[in-house]
Amino acid sequence: MLVAQLSHLAPDQFGQFRAIYDDSFLPHERAEFASLTGSIASGARWLFTATRGDDLFGFAIIVPYIARDVHLLEYLAVARDARSSGIGGVLLREIVDALRVTGNLAGILLEVEPDDEGDADARALRQRRIAFYERHGARVIDGVPNYRVPLADRTGTMRMKLLWLPIAANSDAPRGEKLRECVGGILEKSYGIRDGELLQKVLRGVIN
Repeated sequence: MLVAQLSHLAPDQFGQFRAIYDDSFLPHERAEFASLTGSIASGARWLFTATRGDDLFGFAIIVPYIARDVHLLEYLAVARDARSSGIGGVLLREIVDALRVTGNLAGILLEVEPDDEGDADARALRQRRIAFYERHGARVIDGVPNYRVPLADRTGTMRMKLLWLPIAANSDAPRGEKLRECVGGILEKSYGIRDGELLQKVLRGVIN
């Protein structure tokens, strides 16, 4: 398996990327695809792919520098027929190793749906997702109890949890003003929100 950072995909891999994206995320979680791929081409987002030969079967998308030394892992997905085979873990480890080489990154933030909402199946899926990231060194951040993000396909917001995955040795999760900077950076660079009631409410809820 080859993990690489790419700004453009071959036509066949582009189709595979789109298929995995549409299959892995619900409509309210998916950024508009043309905007997503345009931002990858421009460098505003970083695309990491997992391939074997000509086949793309996993990817991750990073929004770089939501704060001076923090990135956001916006999406990570594996093709349905390749899940539960360790590919997601390998992809995540390869990305962490690649980012560590730069030497200027404290860590990565991740968004996950809370595991205390939804029906039993939804909660179980969310618990497995959080457990996956925790096995790879991430920890839930409790300092943003009111963290919410806009729905991609309709009016409204959804509650999310933030996880911290350190890159630099002994790097603590952001707190207080640094956490506010990170949250503001996520809402601006991932969701296009630079001001307004949602931003102010989330920032006011950050615990010092």
